[in-house]
Amino acid sequence: MRIEELVDKKVKKVGHAADMFWMVFVDESSVEYPLHLQCPFRISKGESIFITNEDIFDEYECMPDLLMKTNSLLGGKRVLSATMNSLKDLVINFEDGYVLQVFNNSRSDEEDIEMWRFFERSKELRDHRPHLVVCSDHVENLE
Repeated sequence: MRIEELVDKKVKKVGHAADMFWMVFVDESSVEYPLHLQCPFRISKGESIFITNEDIFDEYECMPDLLMKTNSLLGGKRVLSATMNSLKDLVINFEDGYVLQVFNNSRSDEEDIEMWRFFERSKELRDHRPHLVVCSDHVENLE
């Protein structure tokens, strides 16, 4: 899998589970492509920031409202570009100027940890699909 495969897919829904923020994208055939984040991120437009990873911890009581607002802002928005740089930071640009920025904040001498993953959701639970797993010091394509 490559993160560029997100281009032209649309946001279906965003949410969180404990400290993981997730987004689900869909293609024209309604195939789902989840993106799981367990590292610093922010969603912004211009000079306005709408949600960050800190909101998951600091404002747990407000999370339902923030997620509802984020779903309202991004729901149905098409991905215009998706890129990962050499530090494993991720930038996804959506229509209408919205941007998701994901940051690797691990030092080189720290333990290697999973930061984010992107995959195609299988309709059959036993059917394994490729995963792009991005860790603090390496990238894995799990087949």
